[in-house]
Amino acid sequence: MSSDEAEIGSASSPVHTWTAETELTIAEAANLHQRWLTGLLELEGVPVGAQLCLDMSQVQSCDSAGIQLLISLRHSVLAAGLQLVLSSPSAMLSSALRSYGLDAALSSLPADS
Repeated sequence: MSSDEAEIGSASSPVHTWTAETELTIAEAANLHQRWLTGLLELEGVPVGAQLCLDMSQVQSCDSAGIQLLISLRHSVLAAGLQLVLSSPSAMLSSALRSYGLDAALSSLPADS
């Protein structure tokens, strides 16, 4: 995960952008989970309602552990008072989210947004 911070919109609702790895699989899940939780700790103190935008454009592989990881991240982000937005999900990830019925629950922005 790489992390960038952008002030988009008002100063009271910053957008923090992370870039997801190419693989969201069981082989990477434990490592990614720890890195994402550490990243959330670094966002402590940001205004309630700020967005965490996760750039998903490079995801090439995702299994059920990867989907569970995204759900866990969403719960942690919401518990921190933030919003999670999946940005530019790859075609493969979009298909996986649809097959699990999660395309609406995990909000996303298309590549051209």
